[in-house]
Amino acid sequence: MIALVMGLLGPAIFEGATQLMMTLTPSTNRTTYISWYFALLGLANACGALVGGFLSDALSSFQYSLGTFITLRSFHVIALVYMSLALISVFLIRRIKEGSDISIGTMLQQIASPSLFRTLGTIGLIGKSEDSRRVARALRNLEGGSSTLAVPDILTRLEDPDAEVREEAARALGRIKAVEAVDRLIHVMMDPASTIRVPAARALGNIGDRRALPYLIANLDSGSEELQEASVQAIGEIGEKESIARVLKMLAENRSERMLGSGAEAISKHGVIEAVLEIFPRMHETANPVLQRQLAIAIGNLLGKPGEFYRYVTGERINQVDSQDQLFDRIQDVLRTLAQVPSATLPAVEQLDGDALLARIRKEAENERFESALRLLSQLYSHVARILFPHAGGDDESLIAFAIYHNQQLGLSMWLVKEAEKKLEKGLAKELLGLDMLLGLYGLSYFHYSGDR
Repeated sequence: MIALVMGLLGPAIFEGATQLMMTLTPSTNRTTYISWYFALLGLANACGALVGGFLSDALSSFQYSLGTFITLRSFHVIALVYMSLALISVFLIRRIKEGSDISIGTMLQQIASPSLFRTLGTIGLIGKSEDSRRVARALRNLEGGSSTLAVPDILTRLEDPDAEVREEAARALGRIKAVEAVDRLIHVMMDPASTIRVPAARALGNIGDRRALPYLIANLDSGSEELQEASVQAIGEIGEKESIARVLKMLAENRSERMLGSGAEAISKHGVIEAVLEIFPRMHETANPVLQRQLAIAIGNLLGKPGEFYRYVTGERINQVDSQDQLFDRIQDVLRTLAQVPSATLPAVEQLDGDALLARIRKEAENERFESALRLLSQLYSHVARILFPHAGGDDESLIAFAIYHNQQLGLSMWLVKEAEKKLEKGLAKELLGLDMLLGLYGLSYFHYSGDR
């Protein structure tokens, strides 16, 4: 037990003390301070071994039995003294505040990261005069919580004469989520003369501090589309009602396809489901198949589980088919649930066999006859809506309005399918038809019947 406890505490004490020294050491005369630290550390180790030897000799004849199987000897006493001193050290270290006013208790938790040793190996390199390529390489290697010890040195590299070093410094601050660097990164991002405004914006997004949002929103009107895109992506990472509303407004401004894709992705991370009304028409306006898939993924994130729809439109075709089969199985479960709705609520003339209709849709989809599958899916949505909302008007517009009012997810999914059906007369590319069908299936698969209509 003693060995287990000290095995857990020992590395924390030794490495924690070294990191504490590194973060409290002033930038001037750092080498001298570090040299004195290790000299004193060596002296303490020597004295500790000496005292331990004296204790061992003094307690050589000590023996104390604890029950039948456990006997304490001099070694155990020395180990217990060592463990007690270690526990006292932990308590004392936790009361210390490091340079950026972070509890050392927090810092001790950081040493469990595998990046600790990489940080210790590069922190000196970043802070001293070295070849710019070596400094840039060292900055690229920084990641994880333990790298926050290097923040003061990284901040100085934001003004390095070498462009690559400046960029890597900004990226490093984002990777290690250095909250203490937010103000400095904002200043760099808003400086028109800075060459690292884009990396600074992305770093702010990775850090996730809301103080950056007003400045990121201001960048949406920047003359640099690259900075606009980086700011939109950062807003998507941080998120907040007002900022997301501004990105949604940007979608309506007919920006470039590049900004459209980034904006839709940012909005989809925050569940602003009404954005489907803006994103879906844009998906049909572009002829860029990559952007079409990107926008479809954004819509899928809003209609279902964020990140899941991606696998329906990427990867090998056989994997997409397997995922599509899972959609049909989930819709089958939805129809079984709806079968519990009292049949008296639906006029007999409008009662359809939902299972048979779904089987036809599956067959058409498997044969990649997406236009036919989409028309049948439109019928299935109308069938489901009439079961759920028997008092709504008989036309599609009334059903959609009623559905959106009672269940926004189902209503917008139905609207999407009906809109896609209207566009069939103009002729749609096969891939776009497939995306429309998949989105319709996906939206229906995530409908949950609660019994309240």
